[in-house]
Amino acid sequence: MNVRNNTSGNQIYPNNVQITGKRLGDPQPVGATASAGSSVTLGSLQIGGGQTLGVYLAASFTTHPVAFQSVSLTGGMATFAPKPNGFGPSTSTGADLYLGNISELTAGSGITMSGLRNAVPHRR
Repeated sequence: MNVRNNTSGNQIYPNNVQITGKRLGDPQPVGATASAGSSVTLGSLQIGGGQTLGVYLAASFTTHPVAFQSVSLTGGMATFAPKPNGFGPSTSTGADLYLGNISELTAGSGITMSGLRNAVPHRR
């Protein structure tokens, strides 16, 4: 899923994202005109056990963090992998992942951090 930022600043898309099945969700924050560090913010994210949210960005782009305003864990261990190790060329830029308030829809849910970039709290 490409989330394009062709503005000179931050871009907000209020779309909510739900990962289904045992798979990798991979938003790619592309945009040639946005300045380095400009973020792309989406609405809420639902993710659960056996699911991974990776963030990939090719080497030809400046880094643009991807942010979610909130995260709901649906059970099990969810994985966050900004710039997944071994995904794409090693020279890819990658991007950080900013996460808003994290809540559990199912008690005992948890998260695992993977990847070569950072996952950090999102401040609105």
